[in-house]
Amino acid sequence: MHLQNIKKNEIKSENHFNKEAETYSNKYKSNNGTGHSFRSRLSLAVKMLGNFDKGNLLDVGGGTGIYLSELKEKIDSYTLIDISPEMIKIARQVDAGEIQYDCKVGSIYNLPFEAEYFDIILAIGLFEYLDDPNSALQNINKVAKPGCQVLISFPNLKSPMRRLSNRIYFLFKKPSPFASRMFSISEVKEMVSALNFKIVDVKGYNAQLIPFPLTWKIPKISYYFAVILEPLLNKIGTMWGTGFIMKLKKSNA
Repeated sequence: MHLQNIKKNEIKSENHFNKEAETYSNKYKSNNGTGHSFRSRLSLAVKMLGNFDKGNLLDVGGGTGIYLSELKEKIDSYTLIDISPEMIKIARQVDAGEIQYDCKVGSIYNLPFEAEYFDIILAIGLFEYLDDPNSALQNINKVAKPGCQVLISFPNLKSPMRRLSNRIYFLFKKPSPFASRMFSISEVKEMVSALNFKIVDVKGYNAQLIPFPLTWKIPKISYYFAVILEPLLNKIGTMWGTGFIMKLKKSNA
């Protein structure tokens, strides 16, 4: 299935992730910077969700269904939507156990679900690829039940690693090494303020401090340095991780 009338940024994402689909899940197992970032994000998201009373979960931009394996014992149904048909092909092969599991190709800008249906919504590794994050948040709001828990991850604009990397590339008159969009907490708070969401928590992930291009030059050192520092994130400050997850709750009003 190929969606019609999708945005330019979604066409770019679809093409990118169609090519990445076969190897994407293996990146979570890799002992490198990407693997550590993905694993730390997954671990933090599960921890931030905590205990809850079952319910229907929507995973927007859910890729190959990595999060399903971690959450299927806690929920009644798991719905995964992604812009990439190749990602969805692989996600459909994931063992969902006894729960209702549905995968479909779709867009965050046009969620094909009834209003106020989901109890939990994940948007992990998605917002950095969107050219209209405000509309995406509005659409999440529409399908979220009152009391719904929403977890959204963002690349951290203020992280020391990202700021230093950008400075290095600027000094050498090179384009930024970061292809995707970055966000500050204040920017996200402003977007959320227009909707009936309450910010419950914000935590950082991926304790990578070594900047590009050194991250590529000394990959093993960069990887192990981040692994060693990860337990300190959110204990001695939150916003020095390269990304952060915001937990929201939809108000009952």
